[in-house]
Amino acid sequence: MNIGIKSRYVDFYESYVKKHSDDEADVIKRFKAGINDYIKKESHKDNLLTIDWRDLEVALGQFTDQMDEKEAEVLYLDVNDRLKEYLIDEFKYFDAEAFSRDSFYIQLTNPVTHHFNRVTANVIKNFCLSHSGDDLYNVINFNYTRTIEELADFHGKRLPIGFSFSGRQAYLNTVYHIHQTLDDDEILVGLNDVSQIANKKFHNNRLLSNMYIKPNTNILLGSGINTDCESIIANTNLFVIYGTSAGITDQNWWRLVCERVINSNARLVYFVHQTEKRLHQNLYMEEMKREEVYKLFEHAGLDAKQVLDSIIDKCYVSFSDKMFKLPVTYNDRIKQEKSYKVGTSEVMMKVFDMGMKHIAVSVETTAEEAGVPSEGMWLKEFFPNYTHNSQHLLTPKIGDREVPFDLIPIHNDENRKDVYFEISSFFGKSKDSFLLKPVNSDLKQKALREVIGK
Repeated sequence: MNIGIKSRYVDFYESYVKKHSDDEADVIKRFKAGINDYIKKESHKDNLLTIDWRDLEVALGQFTDQMDEKEAEVLYLDVNDRLKEYLIDEFKYFDAEAFSRDSFYIQLTNPVTHHFNRVTANVIKNFCLSHSGDDLYNVINFNYTRTIEELADFHGKRLPIGFSFSGRQAYLNTVYHIHQTLDDDEILVGLNDVSQIANKKFHNNRLLSNMYIKPNTNILLGSGINTDCESIIANTNLFVIYGTSAGITDQNWWRLVCERVINSNARLVYFVHQTEKRLHQNLYMEEMKREEVYKLFEHAGLDAKQVLDSIIDKCYVSFSDKMFKLPVTYNDRIKQEKSYKVGTSEVMMKVFDMGMKHIAVSVETTAEEAGVPSEGMWLKEFFPNYTHNSQHLLTPKIGDREVPFDLIPIHNDENRKDVYFEISSFFGKSKDSFLLKPVNSDLKQKALREVIGK
């Protein structure tokens, strides 16, 4: 999802290598050193953003060649636990209520109109109309979070979500997490099969096989999810692949999808992440499409060269980055300057910074007794379903200047945000404090970065 959360493996890498413990195993230190080397070899920071989810999993398989069996167990458990901790920390601030549910429904049910040219969109639409009945959307999620369920307010039962691009009633039917979720005891991080474990001595080790090979782990867990997802794939008419690298560590699933396209009348819509738009891209679009379809079928373990010509017209590739860029429902309103009357005093408040985890609000008033009550009024207006039970004064120092903030953590049953009220306009007024010197926008931002970073 395009919701601003740092969930790429490279984001985890940068967090993982910074965390150390006194009793950290040597194999973990070696693995982190390898990650550090990998990062430092990139000549441009932007190159790191092209790293996709399969990289860590492939690296784990390759690194087994430098470990004994006990070290392989220790490293796997450490990576699994630290990745889960990192993602829980990132997603604990995710607030589905902040995003437009109607917009999510529209984008889920219409992955075509705004992402393909009119001719291609009509071809896909006519294909869907050639099948009778309502449109059922079954999601096989390769990520570990329940963002889809939260955004859709889906609780496991078939949910009407409007009308699809073919004009028929659309339902969100099922959501399967093939790699488990952050709510489960284990998340599945690993490989497709033993051929991806470099150390051949591990191939017959049952414990390591159950750890490193994701299909084996699913069987061990006994959820039946493999069978359920296989059945869905076998009966799907239109596949939409979005937000995944379609890497070799999930080769079994891509093979099932690709074989369904080869052996039936099914169609495939494939969204490909593009880090940089190619010059004169439209002129090269057909070749780019063939290249991406070729890679997908190759990652599926199939003879891509042999089947490409026979299936290329069943596949539709989009390089659009606008899919699931959901509007934030309160963004426009919350960013407007707001005026409150507190007694005889006027208070002006305006958001000057906003992220998934925080909101920063500038409070402008000459009356110290009006400042703090206005903070509560602002929270009540924009976050009526949240509560707070603490408040903290922060005074980060930028150069020779302290910038005061009231930090108020707010929360409801599922989400939490930190609200920073910048209060230099009134704080310490009665004491004739040097804090009363004007604070410009650049200083506010620097001070905010300082407190958020702590």
